[in-house]
Amino acid sequence: MARTGAYPLERKPQQLSGGERQRVALSRAMVRDAELYLYDEPLSNLDAQLRHQAREDILTLHREKRKPTVYVTHDQSEAMALGDRIAVMQAGRIQQIGTELYEQLVSEFVAYFIGTPSMNLFDVVLREDSGQLVAEHDGLTLVIVPRMSAVASAQLGRVVRLGIRPEHLHVPRMATFPVSDENTIRGVVTLIEPTSSGSTVYLTITDRSETDFVATFNVRVPASYLDQENPVGR
Repeated sequence: MARTGAYPLERKPQQLSGGERQRVALSRAMVRDAELYLYDEPLSNLDAQLRHQAREDILTLHREKRKPTVYVTHDQSEAMALGDRIAVMQAGRIQQIGTELYEQLVSEFVAYFIGTPSMNLFDVVLREDSGQLVAEHDGLTLVIVPRMSAVASAQLGRVVRLGIRPEHLHVPRMATFPVSDENTIRGVVTLIEPTSSGSTVYLTITDRSETDFVATFNVRVPASYLDQENPVGR
């Protein structure tokens, strides 16, 4: 933890900030040659840059010591970065345990909790059209891909929850696949949030009932998209 700052020995605990006290306590715990390490939100009072540095230090020391570690956090990005095996809990109950929680989901809670921004969830009706399975919602009609049809066909005619990750949405003219009305969601852009790697775009489907959804792109989306109706292809 040397990179997070130096602390003169003559300083008393009450002379340190909350973040400094937390770093000192964390460093004292990490230098011990323990048989088991327990971390309860150890980085909660650190700013963003220090969190990344401390996260790297914890992971490095864990790999060097090769001792069991239990790490508790509300930050799911932190959990995915540090955890070999992750347990997601809700109201004191374990919802899912695994190593690939982002791709292999067992509940709607886990699907929505894992990922930043959260997964888009739509109430859709499944129907069959010309031999294809189709999911319908106000403002969108999506053809279910063959690898999902076997499971989805058992829900024909029913309302089910459809989840789409924000990063799986694409601006049509930049999509690497054919774009048609059967794989397009149309929404009005309400907010464009620039990020370090591109843009996060918040949209609203306005057909009959309003439904909000979000898309993330690895390119800068121009402000001219704001307050315009623009399709986002899946």
